[in-house]
Amino acid sequence: MNIQKYLKSDSSVFIVAFMLIILSGIFPNILYADKISKDYKMEKTIKALTGNIYAKPDIKAPVIHTLKQGDLVTIIDNEGDWYIGKLPDKRLGWIFKDLFIEQDVQTPEQQKSDPKEDIFKAIVTVESGRVREEPTTQSAIKFSLKKGEIISVKEIQDKWYYIELEDSKTGWAYQGLFSRDIPKQIQGIRVEGSSDGDEKIIFTLNGFFPPKTFAYDDENNEPKVVCDFYQTILADGIDKSIPVGGKLVKKLRIGFHKSPEPKVRIVVDLDPDQKYGVEQVFYKKTNLYILTFKPVE
Repeated sequence: MNIQKYLKSDSSVFIVAFMLIILSGIFPNILYADKISKDYKMEKTIKALTGNIYAKPDIKAPVIHTLKQGDLVTIIDNEGDWYIGKLPDKRLGWIFKDLFIEQDVQTPEQQKSDPKEDIFKAIVTVESGRVREEPTTQSAIKFSLKKGEIISVKEIQDKWYYIELEDSKTGWAYQGLFSRDIPKQIQGIRVEGSSDGDEKIIFTLNGFFPPKTFAYDDENNEPKVVCDFYQTILADGIDKSIPVGGKLVKKLRIGFHKSPEPKVRIVVDLDPDQKYGVEQVFYKKTNLYILTFKPVE
């Protein structure tokens, strides 16, 4: 199997890595990178209920300090999805960017016209819940929620959330209806071909959690690409075996592993007689993870 590498740049997408399979079957992990600005200093406020400052840009790294909603942090640098923050006691650490909101000053007219930024997303945990015009039980009911719905929290007032649904409906709902512990889910898998011979496997996810992806040749020297989605569930209706029959990709097989850590494993069976390159891209705004197999002459 002769594999040639590819690397693309597109400002409209978030490219998390490129993949290069070589004869030994080694497949690199996804890498994350961004420019580091050296003339960088600002103050930002924590928008999440809590947030950790880590010793390095890795959620498995030691926690230096735990922040709470409303805390102000001085940002002195940035790298990829992380800020380097300085605490009032002058300690430094790494903080995930999604914990913050910008401190832009807006006029009252702008505040009325501009859509509110998401503070966080949550899932409905009760069988049904009421969404009201104002943050009080005395206010009129606008519509009802169903268990399992994912909502965006735009504003917090006492124990009430101002929420928005995917269909753009908005209103106030009591915070006890929700949990921020949203299960990671593969919502869809589809395969697409193109006129230039590329074959794409497109994973629709409900958040930003690219899989650990690698390649190997089995005992029959047939090449495979494996995507492991840890702590992830599969949406109803997705077949456990998906025949493709393409020139490069022959079949997808889906399995579940409980140990040593729960995961959904997706195995891509490839044609051993073909030469191709492989590229992986994550479209962060739409939560699409895409594997593209490209024919090589």
